[in-house]
Amino acid sequence: MHIAVITRGVELVSGRETIRPERALVLGPCRVLPIELPNTTCALIDLDDGALTEPDLRRLAAEVAGPVECSAGCSVVALRGARRWVQAFDPAPIAAPPAGAAPRFRTGGVYLITGGLGGIGLVLAEHLARQAQKVLAQQKGPKC
Repeated sequence: MHIAVITRGVELVSGRETIRPERALVLGPCRVLPIELPNTTCALIDLDDGALTEPDLRRLAAEVAGPVECSAGCSVVALRGARRWVQAFDPAPIAAPPAGAAPRFRTGGVYLITGGLGGIGLVLAEHLARQAQKVLAQQKGPKC
């Protein structure tokens, strides 16, 4: 399933757009749905402030029907005039800690992992279990 969300005022590209921060809330579900629902992709298509012309509507229709470019299943595209802008991220290098640096986790320390055991929480728990040799326990909250 492919979901296309069409917005205005979410993405700042040229610096001349009127940005509406409250509209950016739709980015959360667009990014999470492909992770939570297998075989689902999502595209957020942010339009220019101006009135839509016939060519703009054709470009929008092609964008809605087109392929999603992001490997995570979510693409963010801004259509500005005749240009198409696609949001992308480059990995940032992380330097190794200097030799002899103090460990990041204390021996026998207690650590709270929030957000459940999915995604980042699970990776962090696995890292603690393997590298820091910590004892991990899961605490279940009250049933509502």
